[in-house]
Amino acid sequence: MKKMIIFLMLFTTLYGELATNENVTKLYVATFNRAPDANGLKYWVDESKLEIEDIASSFFEQNETKVLYPDGYSNIDFINSIYLNLFSHSPDQAGLSYWQIRLDDKKIIKSQFILAIINGAQNDDKSILDNKTAVGLRFAEGGLINIQSSKDVMKGITADPATKDAMINAINNALANVSTTVSDSATGLVWQDNNDTINIRKPQVTVANVQAGNLTDISGDTVFTYCSNLELDGRNDWRVPSLKELASITNINNRPAFKTGFKYIGDRLYHWSNESDTNDNNNGLGIGFDKSKEQGVGFFSFAKSDNLYVRCVSGTPIQ
Repeated sequence: MKKMIIFLMLFTTLYGELATNENVTKLYVATFNRAPDANGLKYWVDESKLEIEDIASSFFEQNETKVLYPDGYSNIDFINSIYLNLFSHSPDQAGLSYWQIRLDDKKIIKSQFILAIINGAQNDDKSILDNKTAVGLRFAEGGLINIQSSKDVMKGITADPATKDAMINAINNALANVSTTVSDSATGLVWQDNNDTINIRKPQVTVANVQAGNLTDISGDTVFTYCSNLELDGRNDWRVPSLKELASITNINNRPAFKTGFKYIGDRLYHWSNESDTNDNNNGLGIGFDKSKEQGVGFFSFAKSDNLYVRCVSGTPIQ
């Protein structure tokens, strides 16, 4: 019973906890038995604006969760699954009975149970969860998004830190062999395609220059200086693409609407072009690679000081 009291004491501290890469990664491990994909982790931590208990609850609205724990899945099976996901072993009989009664009586919901188990981990259980979390973080930080791979990296992780180190080394080796560009045979252009393309956002013109009325001054920390300073795959002639060039890598039949072949993509990513809005020089033009096939993609006008994504391009400009 002492163990159960500790769980409840820890659980009462969860409300209001901000989402972090670490605690959301633990939720992925517990709920899905996998590392977070880069896009998913970024969404929940940076874009959802939810606290951790709300994210845990929202996980149960996802199709992946409904497939893993369908209607009719017993509370006993659910408890066993979460323990196996987190600690690679089933709960002891006392723990199983305790949580089964609380779930059966609806004194705790499943997402709350998961958070309580995560926060109550001790000794070897804490060590194995810490190791799985470190592996999951490295997977997502590397910009990886393959779901099967996110499951595979959890296999064989124990309380022994050597298992964590070996898997992180394997991830690092895999990343070293991943191409960071995509060549488009239709246009002859070469496109940046690495972790930066889903993480870095910059303005066309800095806030200081906009405030000073220097709307054509692209110096400072802007998309233009970022691309001009980029060195990738032996190339140093990177630049910000035109609208026409950005449009050339769209495919509305895909979700998001990138041409097949791009690995580092995300939902509703707005990308800068190198063009200004001819109707309002305070604004620049970009493209939204919407996640919806029905909505497609579109051109958008944004304030030049807005921070949008950038995907640099190399090669002869499209006329």
